[in-house]
Amino acid sequence: FLAVLFSIRFVDWNSRKPFLKDLGRVSLGTPVAQADEIMDDYMKGTGTLTQVDEQGRIISGTINYRHTTAGWGNSDYGILTIADGRVVDVDFLPD
Repeated sequence: FLAVLFSIRFVDWNSRKPFLKDLGRVSLGTPVAQADEIMDDYMKGTGTLTQVDEQGRIISGTINYRHTTAGWGNSDYGILTIADGRVVDVDFLPD
């Protein structure tokens, strides 16, 4: 009984916990391509002021990720702020 009680915290009951784990893997200074690879399983959007180069790579601005469209978490956003092609800020805005 105690083993089950203590192991319950490791169970992913919904998609928020894995999303936060992946978002936590993105550290400051990470190149945009590597951050995209880490967050590849999630819905991606960009800010209106995001700047891209000729190849479509993001130079500066924001990238936001969502893990679900279900009502309980449809406005959970992981936001990466980009400058010079690298992550300069990682933020989570919960539903």
